Amino acid sequence: MNRLLSQSTRRESGSVAVEFAILLVTMLIPLLAGALFFGRFFWHYTVAEKAAQDAARFVATASPTELKVQCTVLFYRDPCVVMAAMGLAATELEELNPGGIDAPSVAIYCDDKKCPTNRGTGLPSAISAEIRMTVEDPFLTGLASFFMGPDASVTYPIVATARSHYVGN
Repeated sequence: MNRLLSQSTRRESGSVAVEFAILLVTMLIPLLAGALFFGRFFWHYTVAEKAAQDAARFVATASPTELKVQCTVLFYRDPCVVMAAMGLAATELEELNPGGIDAPSVAIYCDDKKCPTNRGTGLPSAISAEIRMTVEDPFLTGLASFFMGPDASVTYPIVATARSHYVGN
């Protein structure tokens, strides 16, 4: 009887290791995918926040004469300070590949109003920059499209803002 019990225990000892390996893989892959996605998300947010801070600081440290230069052409190479700050932020965001449909958008605000292309004579007391973009994860989108259909995607919006006092007053 003892011999029969020891033979049956010996045959089942490998099955526990196989079950553990299967369970470990099925738990480890989603955890790893989630960690990679949130790491990528926070990396994008950090770069966007830094770009917003740099753009706000660039406009906030411009002289009153530079700030009063009227923007005539809506290009980033324009000598207008607001357009130059938007170009600065766009350049910093070029390294990112958020995967969203739309490109990241940059907006500069003077006293909580969008800085117009033709500024008036008054100087703002505060400058803020806002960057909006969406992050899409290709791995999680592949899983979502497998389970929910081909049009499913995993996207999260990012809004990074920075505010600075205008030093020219």
